[in-house]
Amino acid sequence: MKKNLSKVLLAMGTAFVVLMSSCSKVPTQSKHIPKEAAFVLSIDGKQLHDKLVASGITMDKLFESIQGGDTTSEVAKGMKEIENSGIDLKSQVFIAMTPATGGKMTFNFVGKLDDAAKFEAFLKKNKSTVEIKAEGSDFKYAAIDEAVVGWNKDVIIGVAIQGSYGDESTSAAKVEVARLFKLKESESANSIDGFKKLMKEKADMSMFANIGALYGMEQSGAAAMMMGSLKKLYEGAYYTATANFENGKIEASMKTYPSEALAKIMKKYDWDGVDLSMLEKYPSANINGFALVNFDLRMIADIVKEAGMDGLVNMGLAQSGLTLDDILKAFKGEIVAVASDFKNVKKVSEWDSTYTYNSQEVKWLFALKVGEKAAFDKVMGSQFGQQMFTKQGDKYILKEEMAAMSKVAVSIDSKDIIVASDAALQAEYVAGKGKATVPAEVLSEAKGNPGAFWVDLEKILASAPLDEIGAPEVETELKSLFKDIRIISAKPNGGVSTSTFVLNFKNKEQNSLAQLINFGTKAAKVIKEKEAAQRAAWETEEDTTVAEDAVVDTAVAAPF
Repeated sequence: MKKNLSKVLLAMGTAFVVLMSSCSKVPTQSKHIPKEAAFVLSIDGKQLHDKLVASGITMDKLFESIQGGDTTSEVAKGMKEIENSGIDLKSQVFIAMTPATGGKMTFNFVGKLDDAAKFEAFLKKNKSTVEIKAEGSDFKYAAIDEAVVGWNKDVIIGVAIQGSYGDESTSAAKVEVARLFKLKESESANSIDGFKKLMKEKADMSMFANIGALYGMEQSGAAAMMMGSLKKLYEGAYYTATANFENGKIEASMKTYPSEALAKIMKKYDWDGVDLSMLEKYPSANINGFALVNFDLRMIADIVKEAGMDGLVNMGLAQSGLTLDDILKAFKGEIVAVASDFKNVKKVSEWDSTYTYNSQEVKWLFALKVGEKAAFDKVMGSQFGQQMFTKQGDKYILKEEMAAMSKVAVSIDSKDIIVASDAALQAEYVAGKGKATVPAEVLSEAKGNPGAFWVDLEKILASAPLDEIGAPEVETELKSLFKDIRIISAKPNGGVSTSTFVLNFKNKEQNSLAQLINFGTKAAKVIKEKEAAQRAAWETEEDTTVAEDAVVDTAVAAPF
């Protein structure tokens, strides 16, 4: 029997995810991505293929291991066929999402075709009822369920429309395929400067998000009014991101291109680096992670005013006697959050002393610097502040009933607001005599930047209750895989904000994608074997129960 085409398409998607092409110029396929696309994902097949091969992972070995050696599986068979389908699996592949009228969503797939005749044969073999039609000499197309696939000698374009059904969906998808084949340069995403620059970057995977298109999606009622008032802030804004699988790490770079209105606001303020002393005085040699931020909160007021929503916000605050400016002036945007001493504790159930369970414990602290004293005193003396706090000298303490409910330690004075998991930790932090143990290179990367985030995955995994997986081999592999996560937000440059993300692996010699695949295939094999053993045990138990029931029936029937 011929396999269901949806399974073949699933295999096709798997292939493109794993085989992702490197170009020094804008790929020709990108000219078929519409300018109004809200989201575009690009996958570079050749680049990732080469990295896997360099790590000793061939496609045959990869898919054989994924299927546990079962070369008769649908996905394994589909992969073999797709390799000879005429589709260039080592080209740059694009997946785009575009808002459509009536609340619908159009999804586009654009790839490169090596051999149109092979692709047509592939379609006919896997969908015997498929009807291939020609749109003049421009392209051919075929309807597959409610989607439409079109192709010429170089490019394949697939279109599916969410929110549309039956013949209406197929007809609309065909019209969209025809439009994408004939897009002018000014109508394609290539006409957007940021997208064009992104396409020239060397990356295994890249992402483009058009903020104007995302927020401009069809709305109604209050949502439409709100989006209309925010239009100045998101119009012309977009995000880009690139990701690369390197030896021992995955690196990603994210860039934010603000709208003209937002860029003007951002330029008004200084972007000072984080205050490392807020982290360094945390009293622990076992830090599991931290987040440090420094930005001027007054920027929020400008954004709200630019959107024309300051009157509405102040109206909501009127009963408390405060304004938005009062609140934003009362606090600085210098913030730290720290977690430490994570551990897993085996506890005995209070209901059954023979039963133990895993319980995770962690110490944590959050600190925020106070801004202008007059504004801060006004906030703390407002109706809201008086409901929660009592002033004692130059400090504010939680009211007794609030303290009983919160179960956390709170310290507030004219300089800092500190909330901690316990009073002892808070007292040590306030005393300022502690010394946090954080890798020097992590502190060096954070220094001078307005945002920094770090998680020590190695320590967390070492203490995590991984025994719950029920597979010691998987637990050991996982603990030896990751080292840490680092995210740094740099100062805006020319209005563009850049953040870097790095996931470090413990093994620095092997490609990170290869490590993930090796771990995944090993884990899948162990889990599959475990499930098979459980099924065998259940079947044995069922056979035993049936046999025992038969003996009982015979014994009962004997006297008769």
